Amino acid sequence: MKVTLWGTLAVLIAGGSFQTLSAHDVKPGEPIQNYVTHAEIDQAVQTTLDQKRSEEAKVQQELAQKRQDELRQERFFNRSSRER
Repeated sequence: MKVTLWGTLAVLIAGGSFQTLSAHDVKPGEPIQNYVTHAEIDQAVQTTLDQKRSEEAKVQQELAQKRQDELRQERFFNRSSRER
């Protein structure tokens, strides 16, 4: 799990909350993920995440379709040039 400033800020702006641990709670060198037991996500945060996932999925689908079209064109041109 990678935590970024902008990712955290977006969650906080959308209504999420951030809890910190004291130095006594964390063992040196141990990843913070070992201390996360659960997370509560506000409805606004969930909606934002769902929208972002939907947008990302749409972009990925468009990129995949574009690449598929490019491959079809390459195959078509390769066949055409071999037939000549």
